[in-house]
Amino acid sequence: AAPAVARRALFEIRSTPRGPVRHHVDVRLQQSAEGRGLDLVGELLPPLAGTRLEVRAGRTRREVRPGPEGDFAVRRLPANVAELRLALRHGSRTILLGSLEMGVASRETER
Repeated sequence: AAPAVARRALFEIRSTPRGPVRHHVDVRLQQSAEGRGLDLVGELLPPLAGTRLEVRAGRTRREVRPGPEGDFAVRRLPANVAELRLALRHGSRTILLGSLEMGVASRETER
């Protein structure tokens, strides 16, 4: 059986605060299949070549490159932290997406 989804969030990336949505980052946080920590899986839509997703969980920092279809997975993040912070990097730009609190997903751009 697939692990149950603990949290889900959809972040929007805009060129300007009130501009049109350029990309979506859909994330799902779930218990890892091995039972050790959490897995963050998701998609960057539409895909954007050269992008990296950074996840911070307490003192742990992981960075992944989405696949050609925009999919990504960050495995075995610590489960005993208050929040996960997410950022998207493309070239020299860093876009702070927001955070997933271990009780509630939060951020102004979340839908």
